[in-house]
Amino acid sequence: MNRYNVVNAFAAFNALHPDKLGHAVPKGLAKRLAKPELRDICDVRTPFHFHGHYPDRGDVLDNLESEALAGYFELVCRYLGKEAAETAIDEWRRINSVDGVEIVVVSSDDDPTRVDFHIQDPLAHEWAERHGSLDGGTWESCDGPEFVYDSTYWHPKLFEELQAEGFDFDFSQYSEPDEHDLEVSEHAGNCDECEYDWHKADEHLKEGLDETAVRKLKLKRAG
Repeated sequence: MNRYNVVNAFAAFNALHPDKLGHAVPKGLAKRLAKPELRDICDVRTPFHFHGHYPDRGDVLDNLESEALAGYFELVCRYLGKEAAETAIDEWRRINSVDGVEIVVVSSDDDPTRVDFHIQDPLAHEWAERHGSLDGGTWESCDGPEFVYDSTYWHPKLFEELQAEGFDFDFSQYSEPDEHDLEVSEHAGNCDECEYDWHKADEHLKEGLDETAVRKLKLKRAG
């Protein structure tokens, strides 16, 4: 491994495991990494650049060449143990894989044509940061980094297109909208009175059908 990759491997370990300084990594590494001659060839920001906060894993490892990344995992193995290294390697693989987490699909109670997604996984936030939205939405988090959620609206090729990209879905809590659901949704989007409220549109259509039925009955009796 060349000097450039050695420096970056140690800098990455220093950035992600600052608590190990002084007994795990070479003594005085943090200070040496701040020297101009090493800083100029280092692609990894040290904890000093993060003002004492732990950086995200991606902020650090994304900057490493493959050889430096392998060196980082070797350091994890050496100083944190083989099991920790295997876990770190597997987690980094999952974060970078489209199917690295399972996405639960849920039918919305508010609108059968709305599709809700959520991920419950220790890597949920990191994975979402890596892969972005599913269908133009935005992953959000309200319960910490292990839970993220998103939503979109159903269209005929929604899941066909997403599965073609490799996403892993759990459909056990989902059912696709039927013809009536789609009809109500279309009405909700075109009716000034309903204003995109699916349940309001459903009632509005029922009222229209009732009025039509009454009118037909009156015409039949008059005839």
